[in-house]
Amino acid sequence: MSSEDRYSYKSYMGRLLNLLLASGPSAAVLIAPGIAATLGSASYVFGFACEDPSQEEFDFDASTWNDTSWDGETHAETWSIFVAPTIFTRWP
Repeated sequence: MSSEDRYSYKSYMGRLLNLLLASGPSAAVLIAPGIAATLGSASYVFGFACEDPSQEEFDFDASTWNDTSWDGETHAETWSIFVAPTIFTRWP
């Protein structure tokens, strides 16, 4: 596997899905300051503003992916969530 494949949007989303599946029901993971991801179904990951419940949930968009990271983040910032994830339970 090339580093381009290893650090692709598809790879990131797959790892995020697996992390959430392994973390149990209603689990969420902090992916950036104030932004978290959780599962909507066994194969659907969505994002939400964990500090502002009035904001709408959102889908992750591959168009905001820049080579090996999210736009505006370094490679290390994007991928660090898999080294030391902050996992919490999302309340309904």
